[in-house]
Amino acid sequence: MKQTIHFLSDLLSTGNKIFLVFFLCGYFCTQAKSQEVFQPELSIGPFAGVALSQVSFNPTIKQQYLTAYTVGGKLRFVSEKNLGFLIEPNYSVYGWRENFEEYESDIAYEYSRKLHYIELPFMTHVYFGNRQRIFINAGPVARFLIGENENINFSLADAPNPNSSETYGKSIEQRFDYGIAAGLGMEIKTKKNSFLLEGRYYYGLGDVFNNRKKDFYPKSANQNITITLTYLMPWFR
Repeated sequence: MKQTIHFLSDLLSTGNKIFLVFFLCGYFCTQAKSQEVFQPELSIGPFAGVALSQVSFNPTIKQQYLTAYTVGGKLRFVSEKNLGFLIEPNYSVYGWRENFEEYESDIAYEYSRKLHYIELPFMTHVYFGNRQRIFINAGPVARFLIGENENINFSLADAPNPNSSETYGKSIEQRFDYGIAAGLGMEIKTKKNSFLLEGRYYYGLGDVFNNRKKDFYPKSANQNITITLTYLMPWFR
């Protein structure tokens, strides 16, 4: 009987030791994980995408989206967990395209204006996740007009819309533009690099034409949607 009791006692003691070993391993692993030091990330890389643009006019000009492109570089610094900032010097083509569907005529009216900008967004970057991330970018944007192209297939005398005829043949008067932008995207991180897909909306706070009381347009603000793909390479991590 005593031998049986001693055997059960040893067995329970062995079980306790095994449990204690597993408990300590789990505890120290959890502590090590919780005490992991965040490593800042600095990444650079190119991006390219499509730009859909309109200009918000007052008086209203009926439009459809002008399709063009945007290309540039991205520098992103993640300074702390889930938070960082980025700068994106780029070259982008925006503008507007008129919609003449409501005007019945033998002429197939076409009018569009492409505006070529050098652009510099300063964005706050907030992300969620580790290897696969969802992120939000938001912040101010400054841009400078370096060129424009006007496409028109009718004479000014045949212009169907008096609201838009004021723009025909008239150069852009405000070359500096500024506004705010916000975007939502996803990032997939590989062992060395990252791929980012983002959709972003820009709301212009400036106007492309003068907006004084004597001017025809009190409002002529850029509104753009961009969809871009970015390839980022770590500078350090």
